[in-house]
Amino acid sequence: MNPLNAADLATDLASDLATDLASYRRDGYLIARDALPAAFLDDMERAIFEPIALQARHVLGRDFSVRDPLPERQRIMAELKQAAPERYLSALKVAQLDPRILASAAQPVLLATLRGLGLRSPVVSLKPYPIVIAPNLFFENGYNIRPAHQEWPVMQGSRNGLVIWFPLHDIASEHSSLEMYPGSHLRGVLPYEVSRCGSRTRDDALDIEPVRLELRRGDFVAFSCFTVHRSSPDGDSLRAAISIRYSDLQEPSFIERAFPDTVTYRITREPLDDQPHAFLG
Repeated sequence: MNPLNAADLATDLASDLATDLASYRRDGYLIARDALPAAFLDDMERAIFEPIALQARHVLGRDFSVRDPLPERQRIMAELKQAAPERYLSALKVAQLDPRILASAAQPVLLATLRGLGLRSPVVSLKPYPIVIAPNLFFENGYNIRPAHQEWPVMQGSRNGLVIWFPLHDIASEHSSLEMYPGSHLRGVLPYEVSRCGSRTRDDALDIEPVRLELRRGDFVAFSCFTVHRSSPDGDSLRAAISIRYSDLQEPSFIERAFPDTVTYRITREPLDDQPHAFLG
């Protein structure tokens, strides 16, 4: 898809959403097919993988590019994680601050979808979150294959808040996919447990069978912050995706609760290393 016609596509998508709104309200999620521009997805891939490749070059003496097949990237990433786990984690974190990732929330097609699903004044609830997982890239208590959960506990924003999730490659049988629990959003906040790696909806609160989503590069899924979802437990290949959470500035309960924010920050002003630092011009 040519990025120059993204705005036109957004307009078309907004009109199409009128017919899909009923299914979104019923199931709690909606899939848009072949909707994201290829150039946009290319930028997302470069932003996510470049920091990891730079650390791989620094530590291992070799790197990779987004032109390399996913299995090759996964192999080098696993070697970096094994050799220097703290550097691997830092590379994942700094990718969230790439201007391309930060700007992804304003992609025209996504904004059109948000407004078509009822968000009059969308605001980002949490920073766009790159997701890079595979069994040999897992960290204890880190972002791994996620059990069934709702996004509401980490957002607590507007009641019509929703999440946009899209893969950066085709999701095949060898990848963990996203699984949805249709209709679960109609039950409000379900009982859950909290661990260091996030929340988990209690098994005794679920009597719905999950649906595995078949997604390809260019597709995205929009789902309510109350919709229970999980990562499918199958697949051992690298999966790269992005998740963006939104609230609606004009939703009455959000206004009444003074726009609550669940995120806290701590800034360290003490030196983090003992190297001499000076202006580089």
